[in-house]
Amino acid sequence: MGKTLQIIYYNNGVGETKDFLLLIELLKNDFNILANDECKGLNAYYEKGKKCYTYNTQDIVPDVAIFSNNFFGNSYDAKVKILLFNEEWFHYSHFIDLQYYDILVVKSNYAKNIVEKYHKNVVCLPYWSIDMYDPSIPVQQEMFHLAGMSIQKGTEYVCNIEGVNVVDGRGRFVGCKSNYKNYYQSEVDIKEQMNRSNLHLCPSIYEAHGHYMFEGLSCGKSIICTKIPVWEESLPDDIVTFLNVEEYHHEWFGYNLDMFLYDHPLKLQDEVYEYNSSSYHKEKWLGNDKPKNLFEWPFRKSFLFDPEELKEKIEIHKNDSFSETKRKFCLNLFEERKNNFRKFILDLV
Repeated sequence: MGKTLQIIYYNNGVGETKDFLLLIELLKNDFNILANDECKGLNAYYEKGKKCYTYNTQDIVPDVAIFSNNFFGNSYDAKVKILLFNEEWFHYSHFIDLQYYDILVVKSNYAKNIVEKYHKNVVCLPYWSIDMYDPSIPVQQEMFHLAGMSIQKGTEYVCNIEGVNVVDGRGRFVGCKSNYKNYYQSEVDIKEQMNRSNLHLCPSIYEAHGHYMFEGLSCGKSIICTKIPVWEESLPDDIVTFLNVEEYHHEWFGYNLDMFLYDHPLKLQDEVYEYNSSSYHKEKWLGNDKPKNLFEWPFRKSFLFDPEELKEKIEIHKNDSFSETKRKFCLNLFEERKNNFRKFILDLV
């Protein structure tokens, strides 16, 4: 059968699905790939990237298994088990599961510094995204913000800015000043809007990677984004326009909560609060210990920005045009990261 790679993933229709599809595309010529979708309970087999047939996972022990944001390491056999995950969505209950993985892979050095005290083998392999560029789509003077299904993209701030096209797959906000689209849109529709809009707004309070920002950059667009660690590590100031940020920890955030809610211009579910308001748990485990005040999302960090700075930088960049320099930088970054990831996996076998 040749070398076999198994990918255990959660098909959420957005970022985690993209992570899976990018892995398939990258490694399809090096491995026969077994795929387990833990969301829908489906199994599939890919030979040279093409889905061939369903299979029984008990019949095969793969050379490498990649658990993409998936913590079922104790439920699958493999010669090497890799946990590839977004640290802000690591739940405290999974500390005990880390023992089942040979390697933890994170996407930034910032994340590596947070996680490595909990596992002896943590590797930083920055990720890449889909090239969304379509030169056939004419560019217009429009602003675009893709909220998707996320609660950490700063969408509540963007909704209060007139003229921004906001795509939100969850329909969470009311009273918006922006051009708010609160319904599902296909990848074709999103790709069209990405290419049509000359300015992309990406004010995330945290990302482990942030596909939407890199996809916009692949289109050669002007990007206004927060200076969160994962983007600051890889993007120079002449490629994106950074918003200054201030780090907030969970225990600090509630201190400012009343002020934040009362001053908020929209009647909406406050997502910055939802993201940051992790509850404490006092009776959970880390090995045989019972640490006090363990957060529900222990690796979750937040970086907040000044909405007025966002508005100021929109005024400066609202007439920016397509940049071949930015697009080439992004594609070169993708290639470098793909090569590094592929080499890392191949070296294991």
